[in-house]
Amino acid sequence: MGFALFELLPRIRSLEFDRRYLPLGGVLSGFFGGFSGHQGALRSAFLAKAGLNTERFVGSNAGIGLLEDLTRIAVYVALFAAASGHLSDFSGWPLVMTAAISAFCGVMLGKRFLHKVRMTSIQTLVGILLFGVGLALITGIL
Repeated sequence: MGFALFELLPRIRSLEFDRRYLPLGGVLSGFFGGFSGHQGALRSAFLAKAGLNTERFVGSNAGIGLLEDLTRIAVYVALFAAASGHLSDFSGWPLVMTAAISAFCGVMLGKRFLHKVRMTSIQTLVGILLFGVGLALITGIL
């Protein structure tokens, strides 16, 4: 919820981090993401303060997320293959395909409407969602 304040409070919102602190943001995002599983939200909060325009923010976030997901999926496939030996036994292919199609549709919609979105709107949305995740963690919903 503390990260949400950086996006929601006008006085703090105007702060920006120098690009040299981006690796520190990556370390903190990775650590807290591993701790709570919400590295994407934390990464968004930090990138929003890096002075990027909307297109660079979205592109950076998507590129980093893709690399994380490729790594995660490779580990999952290796663990599944080591445990059962046959990927054909995996029953989650419909879910994987639905997620892939949804991601593709999201990219297409984003490409179409991104030029209409202001960075302050993204910061507000990130702040609200971060606050919601924090509240859900505190109340035990997540």
